[in-house]
Amino acid sequence: MNQTYDALPSSYRVGDVSFTLLAATFKNLKKETFDLTKDLPSAGLVSDDGQITNGGLLLCDQGVLRQSRIFCTRWKGDRKVDDKEFQGASLITLLQNAEGALIGNIDQFIGKVNEILFVVYTERVRIEESGTKTDVTRLISARMKCLWN
Repeated sequence: MNQTYDALPSSYRVGDVSFTLLAATFKNLKKETFDLTKDLPSAGLVSDDGQITNGGLLLCDQGVLRQSRIFCTRWKGDRKVDDKEFQGASLITLLQNAEGALIGNIDQFIGKVNEILFVVYTERVRIEESGTKTDVTRLISARMKCLWN
């Protein structure tokens, strides 16, 4: 059976990692409680036998995937002004840190207009309460127009 990388089971089990930030973020955005026993498997973050999937490792609090990193580099022409690397945390934290780095430099973007493109691609199977499985594929992109030096 073909599976995407995020759906593959890891060597971690449910008790090995926590999802406190994911649950808090979910509650803040959806105004609903994130039920770990129900919502983790439904979201494809835990397999049926209790193993955390690679997708689950991306969202767990511990940031155990060393490949999960974000690099932010600011350029002025062909000269690198500064760069930052974020790693060792939940994907939620990594994205918040990257957003902070971008927003923190927004006052320095003066000059011609360029675009920053963020793309996130996810693919998973959603399991309804009735047991019906539905393929869910999303391509999320956001463009931010910035003024550069």
